Amino acid sequence: PGKSGDRGAYLVNVLGHCQECHTPRDALGRLDLDLAFAGNPDLAAPDIRNRPDGISSWSDEELADLFTDGMLPDGDFVSSHMAEVVDYATSNWTDADRKAAIDYLRSLR
Repeated sequence: PGKSGDRGAYLVNVLGHCQECHTPRDALGRLDLDLAFAGNPDLAAPDIRNRPDGISSWSDEELADLFTDGMLPDGDFVSSHMAEVVDYATSNWTDADRKAAIDYLRSLR
């Protein structure tokens, strides 16, 4: 994936631990990695893969807005746990970090 892809994967998978909420779990509470990032209805966490039912219709600017201030494409704002993620993590990312994370999310199908 290259340096930027590696950085994006690190930000999303390690620092952001996005799979913890955006991946469904099985009956024992284990992440269903076959559906990684496909969303978790139990947590109201949406699909964040680059698919029609995910983020494919979002512009890079809209994704950057989400990471910077929690604003969604419809003008609403994230709440609950995602608001904490924005407040304490993604809003502190650099522009290069946001671009790397967005590029990585775009690679998820």
